[in-house]
Amino acid sequence: MLKLVNLNITNGGGYKKDTKSYGGGICSCLNEDSKLTLDSVTVSGNKAAYGGGIYTKADLNLTSCTISLNNATESGGGIYQDA
Repeated sequence: MLKLVNLNITNGGGYKKDTKSYGGGICSCLNEDSKLTLDSVTVSGNKAAYGGGIYTKADLNLTSCTISLNNATESGGGIYQDA
């Protein structure tokens, strides 16, 4: 389990693999049985091919979060959940 609390994540470019980028603000490659929890986190102004704001394979839980103004060139402008 990974928990992030009271953060502002902005202007990120993601994790780059081959010719693609993943998770402009947050790239969580935890396995499908894991949990990613965000509490009072703002993810804004990030960009990537997949998951402009957040790319995750884990179960995602958001509480009092703002996901805005992120951009994805392929899929998932705000959040890309890769199951």
